[in-house]
Amino acid sequence: MNLTGQWKGDYTFGSGYPKSLVGKSEPFEFFIVDKEGSISGSCIDNVVKAVNNNESYIIGTFTDKTLKFKKRYKTHTGIDENG
Repeated sequence: MNLTGQWKGDYTFGSGYPKSLVGKSEPFEFFIVDKEGSISGSCIDNVVKAVNNNESYIIGTFTDKTLKFKKRYKTHTGIDENG
């Protein structure tokens, strides 16, 4: 299976985030290039939208029906207990 293309979905904040965010879901959109299981691309999410001129890049792998990736932002952002 090749994942190249546009993907839309939701992500859910886990236990590493402030309690006010844990369990909260937000939408995202991936634009993925899959070269034999090596994944690269970009992501649009609420963090990208909230910071002027921000961008997000992803890099990772797709093997055994599992997508693993890291997402990096052009502009550093942080989320505290006040969101």
